[in-house]
Amino acid sequence: MTIIGLIGLIGAGKSTVGKFMSTKGCDVIDLDKISHDLYRKDTDAYNEILSIWGVGILDESLEIDRKKLANIIFPVNDLSKSISEGSSKLESIIWPRLEPVIQKEISEKEEGSIKVIEGALILKAGFDRYCDSIWLVDSTVENIKKRNQLVTSSDFANRLDTLIPLYSEEAIQDRVDEIIENNSTKQNLYNNVKSLLERIRKGL
Repeated sequence: MTIIGLIGLIGAGKSTVGKFMSTKGCDVIDLDKISHDLYRKDTDAYNEILSIWGVGILDESLEIDRKKLANIIFPVNDLSKSISEGSSKLESIIWPRLEPVIQKEISEKEEGSIKVIEGALILKAGFDRYCDSIWLVDSTVENIKKRNQLVTSSDFANRLDTLIPLYSEEAIQDRVDEIIENNSTKQNLYNNVKSLLERIRKGL
């Protein structure tokens, strides 16, 4: 079994690559989707988040409205220190609860299989220790904004700005094994991923 960590900036195309890899027989562990479940009403994480940020982040069903929470953690025109403190608090709640899920998923080994752990903060969280290789979906900030203009909002822009330093050449140096360029057509993106998968499978 090979475990691939799939990383990239928000909007760079990780989910697109992850979905394509799933159609090619890979088992994709989407950390963003798993974290959504951790936010659900009456879970331990839900109660801890509420104890910090209050009931103002709830929707009409008393579930956590992730957009409201993001607007608090990544406020418009706020200082980076404030954003960093808010995101660090949330990470300290979510990451320890994500790790057992990752451990369980990768413990289910199957000879010749490829598992993919997809998440923007895999390196920052240290989850790369579970991966045999790290694949970076790379796209220019200009192209990210162009592709996501229909969903671009203040919290999206602020989250993107917060992630950019984590993807500087210095930050990812020697930690990324493959770079998948996503600055052209979707077909070119798929072709690049398909070639990488074929190469991986030859070595299994």
